[in-house]
Amino acid sequence: MLAFEVGKVLESNGDKVSFLGSFNLPPHIKSRMHQLDWKERLLHLSYFLDLMTEAHARKLAAELQGASREQAMAKVMEDADQNRLFELALSPEALNKWATLAFALQSMAIDYDRSGSSTSMDVFYCISLAVVASSKKQWRNEHLRKWVDIARSEPRFHEVGGAHYTMLGPEHVFNFQKTLRAALDARGH
Repeated sequence: MLAFEVGKVLESNGDKVSFLGSFNLPPHIKSRMHQLDWKERLLHLSYFLDLMTEAHARKLAAELQGASREQAMAKVMEDADQNRLFELALSPEALNKWATLAFALQSMAIDYDRSGSSTSMDVFYCISLAVVASSKKQWRNEHLRKWVDIARSEPRFHEVGGAHYTMLGPEHVFNFQKTLRAALDARGH
């Protein structure tokens, strides 16, 4: 969202924006942002940070329906990988700050309606969140493909390893950077 808007401003000032990338996000995210509350952000952050698996976080989402923030935090801290919490130096207070920051950033997109266009778009995609699409193919064809309506040239799609919250993690970052470098080279960078 931010990169797209900055790209539009640069182009409107006469600058050439020859590369603009989206990391596994479709052009329209407003409806998804309305679905996420603070507890969902906490749970997403929990599996993004490897405190628990995505499957366990989804299970907790159901268990924590109607729970307060404090109750949700207590349950996450109880169920989290304690070694990982220690490794990241995450106390309940620190994790609360990160979850609140993630929620605030997501809140910027609640009323955001994408408008305008970009010269180009490179979309780096991987396995989506399970609640959004049942397969990588569905994710690309039904959600990410909508960049075609926003880019003034055919978007380029780059499949990368991992899932939405792990594609830049230690296991996948090396191959991701190779794919990113190839995309930049193809755009003349």
